[in-house]
Amino acid sequence: RHTVQRAGLPPKTYVNTAFPAYYEGRVVGLELKGAGFKGQAPESQFSRSLWLSRLPEGRPAAVLVVSESALDTLSYAQLHPQESALYASTAGTLTQNKIFELKRLLREEQIAAIRAAFDNDTQGHHFDTRLLAGLASDQNPMKVVREHEHQLTVEIVAPQPAGVQALSRRLQAYNEQTSQQFSQANGAPGTPATSPTLRDELIHSQKLGAHTYQFHLPMSLGALHAFNQAASQTLAFEHRVELVKSQGKDWNQDLKQDQLQQVVRRELGDVDENQHGFSRTTPETLLHKVAEQPHGSEQPKQSNRQTMGKRII
Repeated sequence: RHTVQRAGLPPKTYVNTAFPAYYEGRVVGLELKGAGFKGQAPESQFSRSLWLSRLPEGRPAAVLVVSESALDTLSYAQLHPQESALYASTAGTLTQNKIFELKRLLREEQIAAIRAAFDNDTQGHHFDTRLLAGLASDQNPMKVVREHEHQLTVEIVAPQPAGVQALSRRLQAYNEQTSQQFSQANGAPGTPATSPTLRDELIHSQKLGAHTYQFHLPMSLGALHAFNQAASQTLAFEHRVELVKSQGKDWNQDLKQDQLQQVVRRELGDVDENQHGFSRTTPETLLHKVAEQPHGSEQPKQSNRQTMGKRII
């Protein structure tokens, strides 16, 4: 809590929740979150630090779950209460130093798997790519060699080409599907040679040497998702890597939706849900229905809450 006094204006008090950022066991910064505000405390060393939860009590952590903010991490934990996990937040950035710190935690705490739970947007999928590169095995070292506003270039060295060949086949399938969707949307067939728009949406690859391959990824959610999913399933990594995504933009949004459904179930009974357990009705409509309930009337029988399972992609 701190108060700011500006000349000619009444004092204004701000209340923030602070999440300590750790590096090698020491607090080196604070991740701040308040009403309509998120940021960092001055002089915080966020290029290499992580917010960390406590280790599970009485049992070892089975997985290290990492997300973009402490609030998202707590929301994920609340949606998945049965998991034995150590939780970490990168505070909105994912540097190579942060990846080194994640690897140190996996090694020292003897955690077998890491679960990337970054936001379900382009940046979140971009972070997935960075994390995969940082965790790649010596069998197929991988690094991001170029980051542009519209394109990401990933380089893989693979003396044994089986993994890269399997990766290339999956990416070719993605390109074929994207080309088919482009043709259907435009009412005419298109090829990368005739359509610059289509060419910019496809994943391109080239072989630079005997064992070196580069993949040029459009900076789009679909292309990054396709590459990350294929890479996580065809290449070798130092630890088991799982990529999960929220149904909404982030886990905090999913938690709000889950809590809203609980309110509606308590007031109205079951709601119409899609295959992932999310309401087909907008939150505004649900709240309107709750508001229309007569006060003092007998409440409908409460249904059992369906636990939302994670979606591993």
